[in-house]
Amino acid sequence: MGDLMIFKNSDFFEVLKTFFLITLTALVGLSAYYLINVGNKHVDENKRIIIYSSKVKKLIIVLIPIILAMVLISKFSILKAVTGALIFSLALSIILNPMVNWFRSKGLKPAQAVIILYVIMLLVLIFLVLMVMPTFVGEFKIFVMSFDDYLVKLSNILEEFAINYRLDRFGLDAKNIDLDFSKFFADESILNNAGKWFDSVMKGFSGVTSKFFSLFLILVFTFFILSEKDMLIEKFIDVMPKQFKEDIDEYTELSHQINQTVVDFMKGRILMALFVGVATAIFLTIMDIDFAIIIGIVTFVADIIPYIGPFLGFLPAVFFAFIASPLKALIVAIVFMLIQWVENNIIGPKVLSDGVGLHPIVVLMCIIIGGGMFGVIGMIFAVPAVAIAYTVIKFFIEKRKL
Repeated sequence: MGDLMIFKNSDFFEVLKTFFLITLTALVGLSAYYLINVGNKHVDENKRIIIYSSKVKKLIIVLIPIILAMVLISKFSILKAVTGALIFSLALSIILNPMVNWFRSKGLKPAQAVIILYVIMLLVLIFLVLMVMPTFVGEFKIFVMSFDDYLVKLSNILEEFAINYRLDRFGLDAKNIDLDFSKFFADESILNNAGKWFDSVMKGFSGVTSKFFSLFLILVFTFFILSEKDMLIEKFIDVMPKQFKEDIDEYTELSHQINQTVVDFMKGRILMALFVGVATAIFLTIMDIDFAIIIGIVTFVADIIPYIGPFLGFLPAVFFAFIASPLKALIVAIVFMLIQWVENNIIGPKVLSDGVGLHPIVVLMCIIIGGGMFGVIGMIFAVPAVAIAYTVIKFFIEKRKL
């Protein structure tokens, strides 16, 4: 009976605590507003802090529903799943919208355009499963079965390196390198932790991509958003407050700016990642590096994440090259840096236009925070989300003089 309660006791107190913090924050804000108004009466006019009450009210009206929605979503798993699917669908709709518009320009109805796009995506997925996945799975099986051999080779290389360069002068006994190295990788706690980390990553990724319910919701939401876009916009305008309708042209301009920001970012990142992945796979194949296809695919997927992603492909490539030859590892590292230079300085500026307007430090912080909060998906979507917020703030500063 207790399981059927809408709120568990702990959930109720958490919600109560959240509302208390919101109320306390509101009181602090009102107190600051009151003190500023009192202080303005005792200073020169040119030194006064002007706060427009109408703008404060608008801000409160916007923030309260958002905060309440966030509290409810955080407490109910079904709301979290549906909201997550909806947000993902909105992002996917923005990415697919240019292709839908292209089909519509050929005389197709919106629903027909979306269906054709879905069929094309399905055919591409089938092609990848039939043509690419067997090679990927085959190489991955070989990698798993021969992992111990690679560790032995690496320990032998390190031992030979220690002997050739007389590292015993620094207290390192070359004869014990193999034993110490084997003990390091034989440590069950290390292997267990690595296994748990891998399992958690795979579960987090599969929870977004392979759960039938979430996938079904995403496909349905995306279909209706794209096919009923014009009607949804009209309905949204109908329910807008009168004062907002007066500025509908400005909000339309803002929506175009947001759409362009996201489309430029996602298209640019995908094209750049495709270049890096293909170039990496081809180069590693020419260099006869093991698991070139796997590393190329990993590099393609990881490169979608700015700054951090490329290292996820760089490390295994250098590792397997080092097993073959330290000189080959050096060549691989140099070529990887060259590929990154071409991506960031030649391809990047062309495909990303003027970019998202964010400083690299801000981008890096977005990736770290997004990854900490939402995992891999958070790392991918954190930058465009902040770019949208930046676009909105910049728009209102320019148009509204906020």
